[in-house]
Amino acid sequence: MNLHIPRDTQARHLAFAFGSRPNPSPNPQPKPKPKKAKPALCVHIGWHAHKAVSGCLTMAQRGQFAAADWGVEWGEATPLAGCLALRGANPMRLTHSQSVNYGKAWRLANCQSASSLLVRQLRVCQSGQSNHAVWLENCAAAWQSGIGSLKSCAQTFTTRAEFLGRCNRADYSGKAVSGCLALKIGTVIPTPCEWYTVEIPEPPPPLPKRCNRLDARRLPFALDRPRAARSVSRMLPFPFACRRPRAVIPNLDSYIMLNKIQAYAGSLKLNPISIAVSHDRQGYYWTCEVELSPDDFAALNLAQYDQGKEPLITLNINEATFTFIAESYRDNRAFARRSYTVSGRSQTARLGADYAQLQQGMVTQAMYARQIADSVLENTGFRIGTWGIPDWLVPARVYSLADKTPIAVLADIAQAAGGFVYSDPAERILHIKPRYKVPAWQLARATPDVAIPASVITQISGQKQISTQCYGVFVSATHNKGVFRKIIRKASAGSPEASALSHALYTADEPCLAAGIAALGDTGASKTEQIELPVMEKYALDIAQLGNIWQVSEPNGAWMGIVDSVSIHVTLENDAPKIMQSVGVWRYLGE
Repeated sequence: MNLHIPRDTQARHLAFAFGSRPNPSPNPQPKPKPKKAKPALCVHIGWHAHKAVSGCLTMAQRGQFAAADWGVEWGEATPLAGCLALRGANPMRLTHSQSVNYGKAWRLANCQSASSLLVRQLRVCQSGQSNHAVWLENCAAAWQSGIGSLKSCAQTFTTRAEFLGRCNRADYSGKAVSGCLALKIGTVIPTPCEWYTVEIPEPPPPLPKRCNRLDARRLPFALDRPRAARSVSRMLPFPFACRRPRAVIPNLDSYIMLNKIQAYAGSLKLNPISIAVSHDRQGYYWTCEVELSPDDFAALNLAQYDQGKEPLITLNINEATFTFIAESYRDNRAFARRSYTVSGRSQTARLGADYAQLQQGMVTQAMYARQIADSVLENTGFRIGTWGIPDWLVPARVYSLADKTPIAVLADIAQAAGGFVYSDPAERILHIKPRYKVPAWQLARATPDVAIPASVITQISGQKQISTQCYGVFVSATHNKGVFRKIIRKASAGSPEASALSHALYTADEPCLAAGIAALGDTGASKTEQIELPVMEKYALDIAQLGNIWQVSEPNGAWMGIVDSVSIHVTLENDAPKIMQSVGVWRYLGE
């Protein structure tokens, strides 16, 4: 750009022409009469503090200032050359085919190229590079750092923006994407990837129990003598007891027993030759067998009953009562002797697969484990008696009842919490008991339910089992609504570990802790003792109760164990009934 200023131009008006300066002629010609020269294709140039430039293609001619026809009002501006490319700092508005709205610009339209730092709106552009945009439309390419919504896009890679429409490509990663070719996303589900260590606590000290109201006609006077010092005859202790003291079987040289046996089938009285009943912690019913004479068997007439309508036989063995279903029989033939043995199970067998219908569906609402057990017993005539395991909340739709009988549901709940199902021998009652009243390794310090002296034991035999001693076990649910815990013995490293346990009912710490105690109690060395002894209610030796803790005294010392099974045998000896029980007691020999 050359600037030529004639000498006769006044100081207040400067002629400004775009173009190259011609070479001076060696022979200057006389000055022609001055004429007004107009720039080609220029209508007006007005420039003052970045106001406007419009309608120009090029300015390459010289000219002089004529205020009426053309001119330049020059304030503060940066040199501008042509309209095809334009770069500046803060222009306000450029319009039409070859112009640019620029600066802190609000609108760019029909432009070939634009480069800006802060652009709010771009339309019909070949290329645009911006850091922050609100709306891009009909663009060939756009790179955005803040976009909120994309529509009808083939591929997206960006961080955040608000709206992009009809784009071929955009860099995107944002919240909402609609109308795109590929979109793979899902709901994040928390997984039980964490586990917490739960130590098995030590048993709390026994707390004094509240006294029930005493019968004024039978006040207990428990005589006792302190072991530390000899009692003075003038100060005999007469403590009042508000509860029945623990029964103590006396250690005598001989015992006198008077047994009484009765059997009924409805109103029909039977005279049994022998009786055998049994139960263990692995089953949920008592099994019974009664040997009858041919006359009693014929009077019973089992052939007239259909399946499911069999008669009930009630047995009274001293103070204990057993009721069982007469399900089957067998005949016994010997020389000059013939008899029939009727066998069956207690009434809780009606809840098993042989009689009960299978459950269907799933627990559709949050319920406690006890509530689930009660619900499956509705309209069956059975009920829950003692609930000795923890009770915990089970969320909705995690526990299925499909293809399970009512007793299978009860056994499943009991097993999940380290318990077992115990059937009442006479009534339609089920008891849920813990397999271990105290952890197996704490049996030596537990308070026994029954103390058995060596004088009442007629025979004892044992079998030892060896397994790996474990100190920890993982307990986890089979769904994402449960818990994942590691149960360890107190003051141990928690290893070696027993086989992991998993169940749909592990939704709280209480069943996990109970299941862990049972699983760790089954590890290590143990011994099963089979003890033969009589049933003598007179001397406080009743029929053994499953799950009770027995203290057995032998010549080489006393030991503690848990009653695992019991079998009662009634026979006739010199025409007098003899009642013996064979009790399986489980002992813990581990560390």
